[in-house]
This record gives sequence, C-alpha cells and structure tokens, in this order.
Amino acid sequence: LSSKLGKKQQTLICHALASFNARISQRPLLNVIEKLDDSMADFVHTICSVSQSIHQLVQNKQALPLQIDVWIIPHNRHKSDTHLMMPCDEEDDDDDDDEDSDDDSEDDDDDDEKEDVLGAINIDELLKKDGTAYSLTDNMPDMNANAGEFRRRLQLQIEKVIDNQRSLRVCLIVDRRKQHGQKCPDVYCYKPRQFAQIDAATQVEGMLNNTKKYMLPYPSDNHNNNVHQAGLGAADTITKREFVLSFLLHEQDRIDMYLWMHGFCFRFLPQYCVSLLPMYFVKERNDLQKHGIDENYIDANFTLNVSDPLFDAWNKQICALDKI
Repeated sequence: LSSKLGKKQQTLICHALASFNARISQRPLLNVIEKLDDSMADFVHTICSVSQSIHQLVQNKQALPLQIDVWIIPHNRHKSDTHLMMPCDEEDDDDDDDEDSDDDSEDDDDDDEKEDVLGAINIDELLKKDGTAYSLTDNMPDMNANAGEFRRRLQLQIEKVIDNQRSLRVCLIVDRRKQHGQKCPDVYCYKPRQFAQIDAATQVEGMLNNTKKYMLPYPSDNHNNNVHQAGLGAADTITKREFVLSFLLHEQDRIDMYLWMHGFCFRFLPQYCVSLLPMYFVKERNDLQKHGIDENYIDANFTLNVSDPLFDAWNKQICALDKI
C-alpha cells in the first residue's frame, strides 16, 4: 500500500496513527530521575477538589467545549537514585556504555548544578509582566481540615475567569512552594494569552498541543537568546516540577484527562491517584494511608465522569499483553 501512496499521504497516515495511539493507549512514565517531595495526600485532595469543581461547571453545557489545565507545583523535588522503568527495544552494548560512562557522569554533574527554574520565580510578577489578567486566591483554607471551603473557592475562581464564555482554555496553578512561609498554597487562575484556542477540527490534538507548548510565560529577560520563547509548557523538563493534569471537556459525558510529567503525557485515570502516583513521589512523603486515602476514597470523592468505553476496552487488551 505504501508504494502506491505519495510521501504526503504516508506522512498524514503516520500522524493519524500517532495521534490515535496517544489518545487511546496509556503511556506509563519511564525513567523517572526527579521525584516530587511533597505530601501525596495534599496532591490527591487537590485533584479530587478540582474534579468536583469541574463537575459542577460541566452542568452548564454552554461553557463546553472547555480545557482546564491544572499545574500543581510541588513544594520541592528530589533526585532519585533509581528509575521506575527503562524502555529497552534492543540489548545495550556494554562496550559503548563503558566508553560513554565518563561523559555521562560529567553531564549528570552539570544537571545537578542547573538552577531550578521555578524554585525562586514570583508567579505574580511573571503574569503581570506578561500582561496576563489573572485571579489569585492567596488565603486558601487547609484542604485537609476544610476541603469543602477549599473546593468552593476553587470553583468560584474558575467560574470568574470563564465568565459564561465557551471554547476557552483556562490555566489553574496551585503553587505549593510556600515561598513566603504561608501554610496553604497560592492558587492562580487565568486565560493564557498564547495557545488558548480550541479548534473544533483537531480538538484533542489541539488541546494537548496547547498544554505542551504553554502554561506560563518564560521567566527570562532575554527571550531572543532562549529557545523557550513562547513560554514554559507542560512538556518542558527544565523546571523539574512538572505535574500538570489536563482536563479536556468536549461534552457533558465526554471528558478526557491526561497527566503531563517529565516531558510527555499519558491518559490518566482516577484510580491512578493511589496505584501510580506513589512511584513519582519520595517514599517518605507517601501519607495516603495516614489520611485514609484508598480506592474507596477516590470512588467517593473524584466525582467527575471520565469514563471512556473505547479507551477502557483498548486499555484492557494492552494490559493483557504485558502478561503474555
């Protein structure tokens, strides 16, 4: 068949297959070098609160389609000595590994010395400098002690930014760095000035590209000499604090959720909060059991319907292949 197709047609088919694969099959996070150093319970509480807020929003069909990208910036990150999984399509050449070992160690040293881009920046100043209008809630209640109030303020903040408009992309940043000694996170909500459109023709691909390319303005005074001219996107790994949940709200009963970490994204399911996320966090910060968070908790508190029969059918077959 390929011999009868021109290069343009072959390219289009390849792109279509790649897009289909990204939308249907999950891609586990591979080769984790940086682990998140923060309370897992707080992350899960935040995810559930966001899901409940969005659940209320989708009742108003006039706002759909809608894209809400949630970047939960962890308090800190920690370099891991081990990786989760290493993909290996063919056997490594031991000789080549020995020859490159010195160079790799030098590169690792350089990586350790690189500044954490998000470690010190002031998001207030960054958004103001870019001219982005935003809503800031800097006195959020403790989500463990008052989850209902946390969720209520979160929902009001999102509704204020949407303002009864439709086909919007909204960015929500939950800043847990606690730069100024506060106990609770600062929450920013805004419509990004770039990569903000939802194209009906390429809705899913366009939404994923929006998230990939832009979440925040790039924190640099010299954009001309920097490859990240558009801004910091979810696919950028220079922050070492990537944790972006992308909610793609197509229709009231058709909602996709993706997680962006370490440069790429994969389809995210609610139960991954207790089965998958612990592998991304420093072991000592796994406090799920302490706060009574398990699969039953997720079932009761993640109220947004993200079920997808086609994805579930494919996912079951893909997981079954791992057992062969």
